[in-house]
Amino acid sequence: MAVPPPCGGGTGFIKSNVTQNKFYCVPDMQSRFFDASAECVSKTNANFMGSLVSIDNAFENADITALLRSLSNTPLQFFIGLHYEGAQRGWEWTNGDKKNYSNWNPGYPLQDNEANCVTLIKTTGTWINTYCDDNNALPFLCEVIYSGN
Repeated sequence: MAVPPPCGGGTGFIKSNVTQNKFYCVPDMQSRFFDASAECVSKTNANFMGSLVSIDNAFENADITALLRSLSNTPLQFFIGLHYEGAQRGWEWTNGDKKNYSNWNPGYPLQDNEANCVTLIKTTGTWINTYCDDNNALPFLCEVIYSGN
């Protein structure tokens, strides 16, 4: 298998304990949601497809939460790739993965037309929806999936 692309400082890529061919990284920066998404997509190359992380099940959520908890001196919340696309489409992963799993914090998602992006809280592993705009730069979690090329 090829080596994952550079992460952009931070953790470097760490292999998923749950999903074969998936690697995670936390770049050493904070960004708005859409800039974070673009940074993760920039990890795409001939062998790997990059995006903000999508979480498919409780096992993967626990694996990611454990990774985030292991990082010292990091903030409480990290952007993941879930985004609200309006009433007709609902919550979707930025990479197009089907949304079959969620782990909302009690009381979430908020019914707020502006809170369309999602963060994972590293202490609980639960998710909250939050603002995507200029004033909300947060750390984020990228994934790359090995395509086998």
